[in-house]
Amino acid sequence: MKNETTLYDVYDEYPDEDELIWNYVGEIDFENLRFPINRIKIHKIVDNNFLNSFKKNSDSWQKKYVKHIVNNINKFKDIPVIVDFDNKIIVDGNHRLIGMYLSGLKYVNVIDINY
Repeated sequence: MKNETTLYDVYDEYPDEDELIWNYVGEIDFENLRFPINRIKIHKIVDNNFLNSFKKNSDSWQKKYVKHIVNNINKFKDIPVIVDFDNKIIVDGNHRLIGMYLSGLKYVNVIDINY
């Protein structure tokens, strides 16, 4: 896996749905700004409170997508999730994180925002 990526490599278009990243990165940076890819301990982001909140507040399609990720986890190990320095999720990668967490993964590749 590359040590750096752009948001253009991660998302289909600008902006891609209602992700919070677009509050931090403008359209010009979408294709040009490079972010380093790091590894983070997933259980420091995802815990039981997070899971319970997701189960309570998620739509049925989100729950189905989590199940899809759990069933196909080997294909999704390296999906980047963008976080800030406090390990709080900036991009809404909840379904990805939960799928990985429920599959027993302890680490996930992430992009560390340097803003």
